[in-house]
Amino acid sequence: MSYSRWSSSYWYTYWHVQQKDVIENRDNAIFSICMVTDFTAKELRENLEECLKIVEEKEPKGDIDELKIYIKRFLNDVDKHYPKKKI
Repeated sequence: MSYSRWSSSYWYTYWHVQQKDVIENRDNAIFSICMVTDFTAKELRENLEECLKIVEEKEPKGDIDELKIYIKRFLNDVDKHYPKKKI
């Protein structure tokens, strides 16, 4: 699923499909920032600010506040698709 495209945004971001031998879950779902980097949902949940610093270093021209919107949409979709299990 795409969260942004170059035609309407600086970023092209999407939910990246796992390799065929990996079973995707709530933690290892991949958010891809095309031509910049990928992060797992767990990395984004646990340390969003550090992930954003990495992106800023690699792509300083991009609007980080806009990127945060796409990341939050991705995490929301992941949480809907893979609900947290009650203990």
